[in-house]
Amino acid sequence: MTPDDHAVRCEELFAVGGFAKVRSVAESGLSELGSDPALYRWLGLAHAAEDEDDHDAEAEAAYTAGLARWPDDLGLLVSYLELCLRADNWTHPRRGGKAGPLRERIAEPAPPGSPEARHWY
Repeated sequence: MTPDDHAVRCEELFAVGGFAKVRSVAESGLSELGSDPALYRWLGLAHAAEDEDDHDAEAEAAYTAGLARWPDDLGLLVSYLELCLRADNWTHPRRGGKAGPLRERIAEPAPPGSPEARHWY
């Protein structure tokens, strides 16, 4: 399977609420094929969808690992921003505090008129 095949499978599973299976498919793709921004994004999204502190920490780890390799990937940046915006600033002030810098990072590569630019600015 290619990274795109894994990403399509993740999308299908995510749509029906199969978050654990999404994580499994994304992790196997990363293990088999190496680093891919879409698979890191799906891994993070599947953790974030569980809406639990432990999973949010794993989502953040997936996003930061992906962004370490692809610092300008809009999918990763926007997904990480969404996680930070919904963070409880009382219990996770550092995560919530990352929203501003992430918005700035999104503004740089987001082409004017793109969905990312329209959504966040």
